[in-house]
Amino acid sequence: MVLIQTDSLKAAIAIQEGASRISNSTLLRRIEQILTKVKQWKIQHIPW
Repeated sequence: MVLIQTDSLKAAIAIQEGASRISNSTLLRRIEQILTKVKQWKIQHIPW
């Protein structure tokens, strides 16, 4: 599981909406672009 935490509602919504419409590689590129613009972000891996 990967947890992406952001204080940007716009970024969170874009990631959630994109997940159902585009391929994984495209989604990952989009996430990277959003996080680059947000400047402050954190990705935290939580093992099962």
